[in-house]
Amino acid sequence: MRRGEGDGGAALVKVAAGARFPLHDHPGGEEVYVVSGRARIGDLEVAAGDYLWTPPGGVHDLEARDETVIFVTTPAGIRLLE
Repeated sequence: MRRGEGDGGAALVKVAAGARFPLHDHPGGEEVYVVSGRARIGDLEVAAGDYLWTPPGGVHDLEARDETVIFVTTPAGIRLLE
């Protein structure tokens, strides 16, 4: 994990199959690269090799379909909404 200025940073995150991360947004946007596995981010299905940009304020949750590894960058951190 790399901490950036303020609340931002980057991390390699492993999510167990069936695990869910609650509804949230990112004030500075979010970049996700799926290293392995499959997941649902908001209403999009993503799989290994996919890249997803969520603009600032874009609200979503995450549910892993399989064990999933994602690389995430969040320049201004995360704000939980649930």
